[in-house]
Amino acid sequence: MKTSFLISSLFAVGALNWGCSSSEGGTAVPGGGSGGSTIGGAGAGANSAGGTASGTTSGGTAGSVASAGAEPATAGTASSAGAGGTAGVGGSAGGAEAGGAKNEPAVDRAVTLAQMRKVADYYLASFGNTTVNDWIRSTFYTGLMATYRATKDNKYRNASLSWAEANQWKPATGDARFADNQCCAQTYAELYLDAMPGDPKMLAPINTVLDDMVANPKAGRVEWWWCDSLFMAPAALARYAKATGKTQYLDLMHSMYWDTTDFLYNEQVNLFWRDSNYVGKNVYWSRGNGWVFGGLARIMDYLPAADAKKPNYETLFKDMAGALLKLQQADGFWRSDLLDANRFPNPESSGTAFFTYGMAWGIHHGLLDRTMYLPSALAGWNALIKTALNDTGKIGWVQVVASAPGAAMAGDTKDYAAGAFLLAGSELLEL
Repeated sequence: MKTSFLISSLFAVGALNWGCSSSEGGTAVPGGGSGGSTIGGAGAGANSAGGTASGTTSGGTAGSVASAGAEPATAGTASSAGAGGTAGVGGSAGGAEAGGAKNEPAVDRAVTLAQMRKVADYYLASFGNTTVNDWIRSTFYTGLMATYRATKDNKYRNASLSWAEANQWKPATGDARFADNQCCAQTYAELYLDAMPGDPKMLAPINTVLDDMVANPKAGRVEWWWCDSLFMAPAALARYAKATGKTQYLDLMHSMYWDTTDFLYNEQVNLFWRDSNYVGKNVYWSRGNGWVFGGLARIMDYLPAADAKKPNYETLFKDMAGALLKLQQADGFWRSDLLDANRFPNPESSGTAFFTYGMAWGIHHGLLDRTMYLPSALAGWNALIKTALNDTGKIGWVQVVASAPGAAMAGDTKDYAAGAFLLAGSELLEL
């Protein structure tokens, strides 16, 4: 009943707006393991997620890896008992009118742009004179560049450019090969491509790192051993391949990405385990899967149309979308523990923002059916703007840096959630 009411309400409002650490904690030791859990259990309203992604298996072994600058490890031994929670947001939505007429805009453009500006301006002001380029701040700048493209306001491009120049176009401090330290490169490459012909100095420091990775490759499950990494580094490689014409960057990305996926993806539920600590356990972290889902959109934005691996990314994206659709809660949020919504029943904004972004991106690019997925994207957006966004532009209910499901408070915020919010808004404007 709650879900039915939510869907009805969506249409009642029409086009109104609804409303290292390794990327997230801990020195982990990638190890072997296989198996997984199907969605189910005793919780009322549990859903089953079917389908498989081609070419993926769970298991394998990997050597010990220490993450430079990692925050203290979290053991990650807890597993949820069964999968409870309410059924996800779904149902039908009005598609294009008969005869191929154009769809009505999904959101009010002026209102959405104003909300994006409010968030971008709040976080830029909160940074003061700091120019840190770690993964937390770098994720924000992915959203700021999307805000620049949506608003055509050069102040957002200039803010990104000043940040990149302050960091001399270098990876974040620490091991330059470490995926978190390469997240900043996504914005560097976009600035270069936006300025075409860009200055070679904008690419040179990261090129040196990527060239070393090509010359001395490691398996994905060794170097990208946690699922967050699939947002941080692959999208940078795809952008640098576009900027430089070096197809070997794509070859490296494909090899590492699918090895990590073989290790961490459970095709029985179409979700990722966070790292080897969780392989085979019934714990699927919202933001961890948000990093992957949003990262897929970021990769495919820059994959050549004829790339032989593109269908693999598309299949994985669609399979994850189908699973996530069933796991959204009646209030529009996804809970931190995707299969046990009652474990941490509070709203959680960062995972929700990434999922909303991915759903909207998939509709925009023709991979997801508008009728099926638009209600989910709008419900997620409404949850963010009505519950998480305050009058100053701060995004609340953000789970802090972690490596597993956890609680969040109304006042909790982090830059990465703001970045995901801005990405989501930019894609909803395209619908």
